[in-house]
Amino acid sequence: EIFYEYTDLVEPLSLDEAFLDVTENKKNMAYATQIAKEIQKKIFDKTIQDFCNKKVSADAKFSFKITNNSNSDISIIEIENNCRCIKVDFTSQNLKPGESTEIKVEYDSNRIGPINKELIVKINGIPSSHTLTVKGFVE
Repeated sequence: EIFYEYTDLVEPLSLDEAFLDVTENKKNMAYATQIAKEIQKKIFDKTIQDFCNKKVSADAKFSFKITNNSNSDISIIEIENNCRCIKVDFTSQNLKPGESTEIKVEYDSNRIGPINKELIVKINGIPSSHTLTVKGFVE
């Protein structure tokens, strides 16, 4: 399991959840948040989509790829999207170790100005939520 790459002090809560004591960790990382982000990267290949500069009504579609790089199943529970300017195409599902899926995102490029929106992906693992960012500028 990926948790043991960081510490032997793992207190399992369920099949794919645990508390980790990373005070003295195997990778000598100073902050627990660094470890959490590294674990997150083992699940999400890319967490930021930068559309840079887009023209009004230009294609602004992208897929975030999710791969389960852990040794146990994970479930994607929901995706929080607090902006009507982003359409999310995704169906909740379970991923076995090694399996991948995509979260399809489309930004409404008829809205002129800066883009900096976040989607919160909730899974039943650690960490339990992951932030995906869509940014850029529509001119």
